[in-house]
Parts: sequence; C-alpha cells; structure tokens
Amino acid sequence: MYHRVPQGTDLALARIFAHTAALAIERHHNERARRDAEAEAKAARDELAQAVRAEPELRSGAPPRPRRPSCRIPNTADSAGPAPPRPG
Repeated sequence: MYHRVPQGTDLALARIFAHTAALAIERHHNERARRDAEAEAKAARDELAQAVRAEPELRSGAPPRPRRPSCRIPNTADSAGPAPPRPG
C-alpha cells in the first residue's frame, strides 16, 4: 500500500473540505430552523384567523354584559372644605 506524509497543501485542502462541510451543515440547520419558524408562524396566523372568524358567532350567542359601574372617585375636596393640615 502506498503512503506518503501529508504536505502543507494536503493539509490546507483537508481544511478547506472540512470548512466547506461545516458551512453546509450550518446552512442546513439554519434552513430547518427557518422552515420550523415559518410553520409555527403560519399555525399561529391560522389560529388567529379562526378566532377572528368565530368571534361574531360567539358574541351573538352570549348574553349582553352588564354595565360596569364607573370607577371614578368623586372629588370630595371641593365639598368638604379645605384639607386638614399634614403633621410634620
């Protein structure tokens, strides 16, 4: 069997092949992640569209909501006179 000691050019060529393979693997992972993200986004858009389409039907079958009382606090400072002095 023939064997020779690798020269500098042989090692450089091996580095180039290894680097090219690493780039191909990285690109493959990026493409897979992009496809997965796009599929997840499409599923979310489809679910949102379904909810938007169902909302009018759900509202039409629901009883009307009671009116909530106002959360405003009446201004009692005007009617009660001046505020008492603060200690301190």
